[in-house]
Amino acid sequence: MGDLKYGLLQRIQSSITSPKVARALFYPTLLWNIITVGMSHKRKWYDRIDGNVVLGALPLRIIATSLINKENIGGVVTLNEDYETKLLTYSSKVK
Repeated sequence: MGDLKYGLLQRIQSSITSPKVARALFYPTLLWNIITVGMSHKRKWYDRIDGNVVLGALPLRIIATSLINKENIGGVVTLNEDYETKLLTYSSKVK
């Protein structure tokens, strides 16, 4: 019985974490985060960690100029998939 339960849990987990599901859920969850950050005074899109590091969510085009000017951002390191940055950020690949 334990093997059956384990196998079922693995199938459910792999279907939930599949790339197709991730792509389908990306924009709705991004919209949800934009709305909740806009409505909350406690949540922020980014925070300055120290004099050199700013940690935050996806640097959207709409706030990029403000980040560059206010926070003196010179570069971004991201762990996002290409489809997550293609439409909403200023991005260029470094080779």
